[in-house]
Amino acid sequence: MELFGVEVPVWAILMVIVCVCYTVLMSRDFLTFRRMGIPGPTPLPIFGNLLSMINKGIRVFDQDGIRNYGRVFGHYDMVASNLVVADKEMLKEILVKQFNNFPDRMRLNRHLKLSILSFYY
Repeated sequence: MELFGVEVPVWAILMVIVCVCYTVLMSRDFLTFRRMGIPGPTPLPIFGNLLSMINKGIRVFDQDGIRNYGRVFGHYDMVASNLVVADKEMLKEILVKQFNNFPDRMRLNRHLKLSILSFYY
């Protein structure tokens, strides 16, 4: 197939289309926090903020986020969106008073259906 006067193989065009579609699909949720008005670092396509989290370390990444974006901010680990809450009163509201409104809490191991509390009881 000729494209702009250059002979390009069909498989190369298909590969580019697949890569573009994959990038769009993997990055489509990266505007969630921005639409909600929640600040946070700008994610990279596909990886989100995972690479900077690996380079800095989770603790330093979160401390930088709190310093730069406030006590509530959002970031992305590839396709998972994470909301960081460092406000004591807001955590009390979420974890104690509104506990029943958050049924989809992250589990440590989805295959074994273990929660954090199962290690203590």
